[in-house]
Amino acid sequence: MIPMQEKYFLTNQLQSIDNTQSFIPLAHGQRALWHLYQMAPKSTALNIYCTVEFSPDLNLTSWHRAWQKIGERHSILRTTYTTREGQPVQVVDLHRELQLDVTDASNWSEDYLKTQILATADCPFDLEKGSVIRVQLYTRHDKTCVQVLVIHQIAGHMWSFDILLEELQLLYTIVRYSYEQNQFFRIGFTHWLTRYSCLEISA
Repeated sequence: MIPMQEKYFLTNQLQSIDNTQSFIPLAHGQRALWHLYQMAPKSTALNIYCTVEFSPDLNLTSWHRAWQKIGERHSILRTTYTTREGQPVQVVDLHRELQLDVTDASNWSEDYLKTQILATADCPFDLEKGSVIRVQLYTRHDKTCVQVLVIHQIAGHMWSFDILLEELQLLYTIVRYSYEQNQFFRIGFTHWLTRYSCLEISA
């Protein structure tokens, strides 16, 4: 895992964009990556990806909500890039939700699944209009799931995956627990209300 000091730096880097500004100058490293992107916008050389396998009991609603909370936390994941007055800038979308795609792969062979994972990772990003992150979930016949996470290097690097996946695990647990507690409360309250109404009617 990442040493704590380095993890703190990387987390701050992910959260570094000020949401109150419309146009933010690019960092030195980002300027170089933006220049490479402009020369070859269809290139996938700057894509990085990782895969994670989930157990059959993955709750898709909680998974989706956890990722949206990550998007809310890290404005760089909601950022597009353009040129303003001759200078490259990044533009934060305050309300953009992360696009999360779920594909039924229950009838696929493992070899075909691998080809689709690679295809997902090898799809170019549109830094001017689209997202800098791609999250794809494939559901298998045994109810396990494979998550593919792809990021353009202008928004992160390999160590960013550790940060995002640790946050996903934490937020998923919190969201799932809150959801189950809420469902328990609603069921309990409805049961109590039904009993109370019956008692009142019978009286």
